[in-house]
Amino acid sequence: MPLSFEKTEMKELTYGNFDSQFNYQAFLCGEALDIGGGTITKEEIDIIKDYPELKRIRVTGLRQDTFEYFIENYGSQFEAICFWKDKLVSDFSILGNLENIVAITFFWNQRVEKLWDMSNNKKLRMLNLDDFTRLHSLRGVEKAPALEYLTFGNLSDSRSKFDNVPDLNETSLQKVAYNSDVPYECVEKFLNIPDLKELGFRANMYKVEFLAWISANYPHIKGNALRPYALFGDKKSGFICGKRKPWIHDINSEKDKKRVEKAVNNFEGLKKELYGMPFEEIVKLCKE
Repeated sequence: MPLSFEKTEMKELTYGNFDSQFNYQAFLCGEALDIGGGTITKEEIDIIKDYPELKRIRVTGLRQDTFEYFIENYGSQFEAICFWKDKLVSDFSILGNLENIVAITFFWNQRVEKLWDMSNNKKLRMLNLDDFTRLHSLRGVEKAPALEYLTFGNLSDSRSKFDNVPDLNETSLQKVAYNSDVPYECVEKFLNIPDLKELGFRANMYKVEFLAWISANYPHIKGNALRPYALFGDKKSGFICGKRKPWIHDINSEKDKKRVEKAVNNFEGLKKELYGMPFEEIVKLCKE
């Protein structure tokens, strides 16, 4: 059967759960499902007709023609869609027709090179872009009138790079998170978002001077990497924040206690030193 139902309580969609498979009611796939997502036919997609009550769905195996068929015929039914391993879709333009969509998440695509015009996605609040091998631009996001949360980068693929970020200072974004290669020069576009509260990225992506500069000059923006160090759930191990900085193996050991103390003192000292420095100068400093 092409439609299988997930065991879910249909919790309210939030930043923390909208990209989880456990928050979707059903999984739509073709009989030719395989590890790469397989393929799905228009006839198999039409099973949705029997379930008009569905509001959240994961779908796999779409190609360009079936992707457009799914959106044209059933897209308006859903508040949340997870495109899972629809790797051969090459054009997202039709997504601009979804006026009622609240959340969209993608996992793995090998063809798309640009996003879509989001100006008509008036209810879109959450967008997740994972493992795009050809997509290097966020253009389109700046036109989303209600977007609050954006996450993108690498979930299982390590080749993702985004070096084309548009001006985002007219968006409603409150949180941006990425696990992808984003150059220093592009980060300013995120920092200039008026309502941004949180900026997340790998703690070893940028030099500690850059992290301290952000912390000093944008104190209203929080982030796991915008501090001297961070611990994992065990509250024992973790890492010193900053490119090429060491791990914390046991914060209770004398060695790591001294390492953490040094990191804290260095971070706070850098914040005082770099406060007020223009963006161009901190980038130049970090790239020397």
